[in-house]
Amino acid sequence: MTVKEQLERAFWHHQQVRAKMVQLDRLRELKKNMDMIKFEPIEPKKPPVGRPEDVENSIEEMIEILSDEILDLFGRRWEIIDMINSLKNVRQQLVMVMRYLCSDDWEEIARTMNCTCDEIQQLHDKALSNLEKIHKQQKKSGK
Repeated sequence: MTVKEQLERAFWHHQQVRAKMVQLDRLRELKKNMDMIKFEPIEPKKPPVGRPEDVENSIEEMIEILSDEILDLFGRRWEIIDMINSLKNVRQQLVMVMRYLCSDDWEEIARTMNCTCDEIQQLHDKALSNLEKIHKQQKKSGK
């Protein structure tokens, strides 16, 4: 996998973490408000929704699964952080972190760094080139 592909994967991991965090919040909120759910059938011929403890157990199981998935995604982020930290130029590091680990768009990065979008693109391209060189050197040395 190329460095660019790894970075793009990190970008999407960040998006997944954000979505899973929202899901976790919603599940925790639902669990907290379980007393508001009616478990009796609304119509006499329909079965009840389920037992409250079954629903609560299912929610707890979903929370656990989501938490594990988030931890896995964060574990993968450390590999990208190590890669980005191998850059010697701090401004290049910042561009890469903001783009791939924070999912910031180019305009936001430019505003934050007080640069033009063209300057940000140049920093990004140089960082990517440097990361490719570092990656090739590490492959040669067997790391």
